[in-house]
Amino acid sequence: MVNEVSKETVEILKNEYVEVLESVTNKVKIERLKAPVGSLLLLKFTVLAPTYYITGAGDNSPKATDSIVFYIDIKNGYPRTKPSVYYEPGKILASVNAFTSGAQCIDQWFYDATHAGRNSTLIGTVRKTLMDIIHIPSVSRYDSMANGSLKDWQMRMTQNGSLPTCHMDTVLKRERDTDNIISKPLPNRRSNVVAHHVTPPALPRRRS
Repeated sequence: MVNEVSKETVEILKNEYVEVLESVTNKVKIERLKAPVGSLLLLKFTVLAPTYYITGAGDNSPKATDSIVFYIDIKNGYPRTKPSVYYEPGKILASVNAFTSGAQCIDQWFYDATHAGRNSTLIGTVRKTLMDIIHIPSVSRYDSMANGSLKDWQMRMTQNGSLPTCHMDTVLKRERDTDNIISKPLPNRRSNVVAHHVTPPALPRRRS
């Protein structure tokens, strides 16, 4: 039997989805894909901004690109459960914050129904991922790295001014009219949005 999704969860997702749409620029394309079993929502983000990528484990030579794709998989139990963020196989963000498996580190997830103002959110996850993609130094976690092999490269690139790859305004709007965000329905699923990519890649393997 399929578990019922509470009205509260639906309302939270609607509002957070609208907030994401209101927060990103036209350089970030968002598509809703068919969610896998055990998930409430699967979003594909195509980021049209300069960044660097690696092909997987063992690749320590970041390559420049003008675009990258990531997915956010929101699991049953959200917002109590942490969403998964991951990249397409073969084009993984070159960053100390991204695992070579393709998973993006989004830090500790926090949820407390009695202290909503401190809770982790979908928009927070999107913003951090986008800031990682253009390598904003303030989000680089050298104290707890997902990919330590890129530490020297990322620190050197930051020190010589090559990172960030562009201004944050390229992907995120500076000012958001959060007071006027209203509850809107999630967009209908479209199976033919991108002809060459109907289904998302599998989630990367969990680290043991």
